[in-house]
Amino acid sequence: MKRPTLLTIALILCYSIHTQAQFRLGVKAGANVSNMEFDVDSEFGEEPETIARIGFHLGLVADITLSPKTLSLQPALLYSNKGFGVDYEKMLDESFDDLGLDMDDFEGYARLSYGYIEIPINLVYKSEGLQVSAGPYVAVGVGGTFKHDFTFEVDGEDYDSNFFFEKDSYALKPVFGKVNDDDFKNFVLDEDTYDLFRALDYGLNFGIGYQVNNLLFNIGYSIGLNNLTPNFDADSYGVDEEFTEGVVQKNRLFTFSTSYFFN
Repeated sequence: MKRPTLLTIALILCYSIHTQAQFRLGVKAGANVSNMEFDVDSEFGEEPETIARIGFHLGLVADITLSPKTLSLQPALLYSNKGFGVDYEKMLDESFDDLGLDMDDFEGYARLSYGYIEIPINLVYKSEGLQVSAGPYVAVGVGGTFKHDFTFEVDGEDYDSNFFFEKDSYALKPVFGKVNDDDFKNFVLDEDTYDLFRALDYGLNFGIGYQVNNLLFNIGYSIGLNNLTPNFDADSYGVDEEFTEGVVQKNRLFTFSTSYFFN
């Protein structure tokens, strides 16, 4: 009797996996409601007042059956738009109040928007159409923008956001590795860049959904675990490891999504 070849064994394994595990591919899209959680040491300033902002996510999703009708793995490859708004109305009102001045008629916005390529991998428990999921995600920042357009009045005089900023829109730059003296100098001299943020993000996802035929409707919540303040090593500018540890900012995100599976 001939011993089975590696090819034969591989074919048997593939057939066994195919008969026990089902793979389905689909597309996923939806809305993000994001914010940033800050924890700032008083030595480095005050925590900004933030407002949740609306974004979106879009990409591919797969469903890999681990146990028929009860358990599966759902990895995805997404572009995800996150960020937050700055509550300048509250911040300015408090600042002017300390000076004995009255601010009125604030209108407009100031928003920071971050773009990520994100890979969530969720373990999903299924019961009939109901699905409960949890798992990790890893994301890489690919860019971002800071935009503002607001007006207000102080003691009868009109002001707008250009009183504070020279441009209406700035780039937010993702950073890999440490920011040294040369990197920070380039950032300071770059009039188009408003802020640097750590490119790598990771965290945990939790979700609940309901599937009807090929459509899956899902509500999720993501907790970012990585500090998005870059790893600074620019001692000449007084921005070093202590600043990184003292200015902590982490993504927080609600998602509302619809997935369509092709088979």
